[in-house]
Amino acid sequence: MTGDISEGAFEEKREELFVADKEQLELLMHSVIEWNIGRRKHPEIRPDLSGANLAGADLHEAELSGANLAGVDLRGANLIRAYLSGANLAGTDLSGAYLIGANLSRAYSSKADLRGACLTHANFMETDLTEAKGLSQEQIDTIYGNQTTKIPLNLQRPKKWD
Repeated sequence: MTGDISEGAFEEKREELFVADKEQLELLMHSVIEWNIGRRKHPEIRPDLSGANLAGADLHEAELSGANLAGVDLRGANLIRAYLSGANLAGTDLSGAYLIGANLSRAYSSKADLRGACLTHANFMETDLTEAKGLSQEQIDTIYGNQTTKIPLNLQRPKKWD
């Protein structure tokens, strides 16, 4: 802590800084439809939901492109046909999540946990998955990738990506 600000003052200031984040999280949990309308009206806003607990949440078709989801707990979440293009998924727990048909193109997925996630027809084009945890060959074989999609060295690139 710096010498010019007390611990209590820092906590108050910190709460002020994160009010918008709480509001964003509440809106998302209240209604994905209203969330998506808000995202369309204000595409310049990059939501910061980092560190949130969204385990088991129903976020199907949620517009989360470009969002900061670093360290978010999304275990078992319904992200079917969700838009996660360009999202920061660093350290995000997606184990057991349903990402069927989701768009994760250009997502930053360093150390994201994908163990047991259902990735059928998910779009991972232009995504670096080399540091993603728990990816299996079976999962890789069901996703959409291209020449720029990177996967862990222990897995084989599907021929359909070339």
